[in-house]
Amino acid sequence: MRNETSRQLITLYGLAITGVAAISVSIIGSILTQRHNIKIAERKIEESRRREEEGKRRQEENLRKRLISENLTQSKYSIECLLFRLYNLMYREGRPAMSDEYYTTSTLHLLGAIFADHGIFLSY
Repeated sequence: MRNETSRQLITLYGLAITGVAAISVSIIGSILTQRHNIKIAERKIEESRRREEEGKRRQEENLRKRLISENLTQSKYSIECLLFRLYNLMYREGRPAMSDEYYTTSTLHLLGAIFADHGIFLSY
């Protein structure tokens, strides 16, 4: 009987150890699954954030290109007008054909337009 009781105790200890091991493996598996799911969620969040930032950058770049192309034509026109004005003043004696008020006003307008365009381009 003593021998039988020992065997039963050993069997019970074996079952208890097997049960504890099974529960431990289950807990560890749950923890690892949870960590894996957290990493996947973090990657998705990071990818979403990266796509959002890339979209913003693309949108800003498109706006920048559009504004530059729109303002570049005006800036080119202003610079050409100033160059023609300087050419007329230096080589064609255009100053006597202009009144003082027209000369001052139009020259200041051209310079103001060029500096304004320059300021717009610097803001991009």
